[in-house]
This record gives sequence, C-alpha cells and structure tokens, in this order.
Amino acid sequence: MVFDRFAAQATVAGGTIAVAGVLLLLNNLHIVPVRELWTFWPLIPVVLGLAHIADSHSPFSLVWGGLAAAIGALLFLDNINLVTVDFSYIWPMIVVAFGITMFWKAQDARRSS
Repeated sequence: MVFDRFAAQATVAGGTIAVAGVLLLLNNLHIVPVRELWTFWPLIPVVLGLAHIADSHSPFSLVWGGLAAAIGALLFLDNINLVTVDFSYIWPMIVVAFGITMFWKAQDARRSS
C-alpha cells in the first residue's frame, strides 16, 4: 500500500474542522464550555512535534519537532500559570532552529556529493 500524504493531510484537516464545529455547537448549546478547553490547545503542537520526532529521518525533523513540542509545552505551562512566557523569547528560538537546520542540510549535501 502506497502512503498518500495528501490523503492523510486532508483527513487530518477535515477531522479537525469537524471537531471544531462540533465543539462550537456544543458550546452554543451550553453543553461543553469551550473556553475551558481552550486552555489545552498548546498540547496540539506538543503532540505533533513529538510525532514528528518519532517519525524523523533527518536532523531537520528532529529540530522542528523538538521546537514545536517545546513551544507548545511552554505555551501550555503559561496557560495553566506555571510559567510566564513572553513571545519575544520564543521567536529567536525559531530563528536559531532554522539556522541549525540550514547548517545541517548544507553539511548533508556536502557529504553526499
């Protein structure tokens, strides 16, 4: 069976939109208070980052997966008031990760040629 990346992405996107719609409907019907669930949204990049790390085949995947997980974890800890996170400290981490991945890709390309 051939893995179809588009089909997988479309499935995730469609499922996410459907779940968001159901949550908004349940909120409007006063069944589920979505405002309280909103506290946990940073766990999405944590899970996606950890999945990216688990499925990594390159240093690029490790860095971006780790960065997504770390930023998500920091934002979650900020939401539950365990730490205070200022985005001015987060965006430089993204720049550093981008630079590291560019460096690793250049090194890999030089080694393979």
